[in-house]
Amino acid sequence: MKTRLFGLLSCLLLAVFSLGMTYAPTAQEFSYNGLALGDDYAKMIERFGTPRYDQQDYLWGNKVTYYVYKNENKIGINTDTGKIVDIIIVDDTYNSGDELKDGTTSFKIEKLFGKAERQFINGEVCYAYKNDSNERLLLQVEPTDRYLESFRITSLPIELPEDTTQYLPDDATSEAENPLFSDKQIDTSAVTGDKVESGGFKINYRYSVTK
Repeated sequence: MKTRLFGLLSCLLLAVFSLGMTYAPTAQEFSYNGLALGDDYAKMIERFGTPRYDQQDYLWGNKVTYYVYKNENKIGINTDTGKIVDIIIVDDTYNSGDELKDGTTSFKIEKLFGKAERQFINGEVCYAYKNDSNERLLLQVEPTDRYLESFRITSLPIELPEDTTQYLPDDATSEAENPLFSDKQIDTSAVTGDKVESGGFKINYRYSVTK
């Protein structure tokens, strides 16, 4: 129950930081090191190897297991479907030739995915894209030189939905138990908003809040 509360709370925080987000359309498919949304656990192991550990989250009605690799790179798999729904990259430790990697320039980003307006998301300068498969790509760039610092590929909802009652934990009995709106008796000590620094990427999107 507490892990679910933390997961929902972190979703709310991300949604609040993402208000006003707009997406540039792109025809590109999103992948990293040969891994794409919709792939499975076996493909993840083939491309990334064995993870250091895993952790469970409950996100907008999705039960997600996050597999954590070196430097907090994370891959989220929907527990019910067994398919990858979230790829959060802190550095390019596992990159083996993909064009999307640490230090990619804004010129190269726009050449790959199309022109997008820079916008502030969670206080960072980002480009946001959405493709024909309704997959989302969030690219954080250095504010002055605009080279790539971090990115996230996801099919999970990002914006705060109008109706949140359907996202209550399974064992909740009323909206009063929804951590999105409760204003007390929520232990947020495990929620972390700090950036992970590894000499390269600095990740800002952290759905998983327990270690």
